Amino acid sequence: MVQRNTLVVTVCRGGRCGGDKHPDFDHPAQIAAVAAAVEARGAGSVRVGDCLAMCSASNVVVVRSGRTTRFLGRMADDRATAALCQWLEGGYPDLPAPLAAHLVDPASEFEEP
Repeated sequence: MVQRNTLVVTVCRGGRCGGDKHPDFDHPAQIAAVAAAVEARGAGSVRVGDCLAMCSASNVVVVRSGRTTRFLGRMADDRATAALCQWLEGGYPDLPAPLAAHLVDPASEFEEP
């Protein structure tokens, strides 16, 4: 159970789509950067999740804080990762424009893995 104001970041890495679609992107470095940003904030956790069945939007990062859940897709980009880390370190207020462009609807992106 997620407590109020608890930050949980899930990075989809269970399927093959991220590596297949973005072989030149450093996936482990992205996870390390996100984990460092969450650790710098001093609260929350980062999970590496199984396939979220949103392969058309790979790489997917899910950010849950309290009752708010945001699905960010097409995150196989160093600038997007940097924007995510800055937002997490800043206390994750309103989603900044560079990340808002990555918002995806899990219902419309769902596909069988």
